[in-house]
Amino acid sequence: MTQLHQTTKNTLTECRFCSEISKTNGEDPIGTASTCDHWLIIEIAQPWSEQAFMENPQLKPVLGLIFEAIKDGVKLKPMAIAPDREYSQNGYTRILYYYRPGELFAEYEKQEYIVPDELMSQLLISLLKQLQQQPNELENFQ
Repeated sequence: MTQLHQTTKNTLTECRFCSEISKTNGEDPIGTASTCDHWLIIEIAQPWSEQAFMENPQLKPVLGLIFEAIKDGVKLKPMAIAPDREYSQNGYTRILYYYRPGELFAEYEKQEYIVPDELMSQLLISLLKQLQQQPNELENFQ
């Protein structure tokens, strides 16, 4: 077993989901999430740190667009989730995009993508450009 494989295995074994931590802390799951029109959820291996996000070659070109969209008034919440031991595929990234379908709604609309790691930034850039009504290549991922 390689050092990287062992480290990844240990990280997944020690992984604690935020919902478990919230429950342990006695937090009410209703009403703790901020309101927004768009959720962009990206499957990223742990550990997570600001430095790791800034140095990730696939995230680096996307971070500026996320900050720009938020600055421009897009109610967007980016979020990282840990890969799932059961269904995540090595070499692929799962991206979940939830959006408010209208002013009054019962549930968010969901788009789910599983793309090769090297296409992650291209998809994220396309999604972010679509949010700002800019030309994009999102049709390449449908």
